[in-house]
Amino acid sequence: MTSLRTAALVVGVCVGMCGGAAAQPPVSSPPSTVTIGAPPVMSQAGLLPDGTLYSKLIRVQPFIVGERPERVTRPLVLPLLYVSFAGLQAFDGYSTSYGINHGAVESNVLLRAAVDHPASLWAVKGAAAVTSIWASERLWRRGRRGEAIAVMVAANAVMAAVAVNNFEATRTR
Repeated sequence: MTSLRTAALVVGVCVGMCGGAAAQPPVSSPPSTVTIGAPPVMSQAGLLPDGTLYSKLIRVQPFIVGERPERVTRPLVLPLLYVSFAGLQAFDGYSTSYGINHGAVESNVLLRAAVDHPASLWAVKGAAAVTSIWASERLWRRGRRGEAIAVMVAANAVMAAVAVNNFEATRTR
């Protein structure tokens, strides 16, 4: 019975919208900008003064037709930081595997269990890369652009230090 009521409501809204559009007088030339805002005053039954059914399901914020919202373009530095971070993670995974195979010991306590199995090491490295990039993207999309870039700069700096350490450790082996 609920789906029947929902279908009746959808049909009523569609018919009401079409009926309102047909009752409008013809416009000779469209205006350059049209401001759309709150609907006119309506009665308790959801009807406009001219008898058109008004839907209360969707609230539309006022906007001006013809204007586009300002898009913030992503700076080139952010994708470059993503790529460099993924590359540093890959180098860290490779150098760790190489060092372990040549007698080195993992100094990171959290990764000691993962280095014995290459698949788990690469899964951890991939998850670390994806998580850092995801966190930065989430900050960017929420308007915290400076913080998004700062997170990736810090992550790249830490991974660069780890890569230098791994390079020094594997160079002597």
